[in-house]
Amino acid sequence: MDLGPGSCEIGDRARRWEPVADLRSLLVPVDLSELFLGEVRKPVEGLLRGGDRHAPASPPALLRPDRSNRLHRGPDDQGPLLARSVEAVEVNGYTIKPGANLEGANLEGANLTGANLKWAKLTGANLERANFTGANLERAKLVGAKLVGANLREALLSWADLRWAKLEGANLTRAHLTRAHLIRANLSRTDLEGADLSRANLRGADLTRANLRGANLTRAHLTRTDLTRTDLERADLSRAKLRGANLDRAVADRNTIWPEGFDPKATGVIFY
Repeated sequence: MDLGPGSCEIGDRARRWEPVADLRSLLVPVDLSELFLGEVRKPVEGLLRGGDRHAPASPPALLRPDRSNRLHRGPDDQGPLLARSVEAVEVNGYTIKPGANLEGANLEGANLTGANLKWAKLTGANLERANFTGANLERAKLVGAKLVGANLREALLSWADLRWAKLEGANLTRAHLTRAHLIRANLSRTDLEGADLSRANLRGADLTRANLRGANLTRAHLTRTDLTRTDLERADLSRAKLRGANLDRAVADRNTIWPEGFDPKATGVIFY
């Protein structure tokens, strides 16, 4: 039996499908308040107002990255200033961007989370207590810079020039310092847990009471480095150069890896 379009046969009976007059009745409210659009996270209005399935809201405006020379804030323009997700920003009158000349700049306490300062010149800059979490400082020149108490957690500092830099009490947890130049730098009481210091040059540096738990120090230059009371538990010092290094009362455990033929106990290392 031919029932014509819009119908089908079920057993011996036929039923004609009725077209849906208004597809809006099938819409379900969706919560997009945490939707991430582009590089800026902001609350977005729901697609339907007040849960009314028959009254869709106007489409939300497209959010685009702000490329103006200003710092981004968090959601609803609250929270700390952030330097990430932009090509250049202004902080204390200084332009923060790759290759910037910031010699002698005063950026004490500045929040430069995620900032891109690759190849930047920061010789003698005051960066005390500044926040460089996740920032890119690869190949930056930080000779004699003041980084006391700075937060450099997970920062990229490979090939950075930190000779004579003052980093007392700085947070360098899981920082990338591969081949960094830290000759005679003051790293006393710094937190370097899980940091990558492979092939870093630490000749004559002060690492007294530093936390180097789980740090990668393979092939690092530690000649005449002061490691007094340094925590070296789980640290990897394989093929590191330790000639003349002071390891008096440094702490290690059975998971600490030493250069082949090196006797840590003879240098005053304490094992737990």
